[in-house]
Amino acid sequence: MYSSLEISNFRGFSSLRLENLERVNLITGLNNVGKTSLLESIFLLSSNSPDAMLKIRALRGLFSLQISGGRGPETLWSSMFFQYGVDNVIHLNGQGTNPNANRTVEISVVADTNPKNLEQIIGAGTNPSRLGLLVKSGMLQTLKFDIKSP
Repeated sequence: MYSSLEISNFRGFSSLRLENLERVNLITGLNNVGKTSLLESIFLLSSNSPDAMLKIRALRGLFSLQISGGRGPETLWSSMFFQYGVDNVIHLNGQGTNPNANRTVEISVVADTNPKNLEQIIGAGTNPSRLGLLVKSGMLQTLKFDIKSP
């Protein structure tokens, strides 16, 4: 259980800190103010895999991974970042009622053209903290999912 949450660069939140959270918390607000995004941030904070980002897309009905319109490889993940700023790092931090429950997740997008890195992410040597997506002529877009917990 988290007693406080910090969220930065995630969806509509440039920076948000919630303190004095209890076992049950009521989240209310008008449409499109970030209630679902808050719940998604908790989901990501509790996850151990970058696949959680794909699950969030699916839960929102965004099943297609198609990248089109010449908007570049960041299109797939850009909606997860505050003001579509994929050059920033999403930072999620939860402080638990028990110090062993403290957890930090940092999510960033890395574009890479090195074929050795491609082999490490896609195939037998898959790194569980990265989700690789091959886009356009050998460009690898990687979603880096770093977890820090005691």
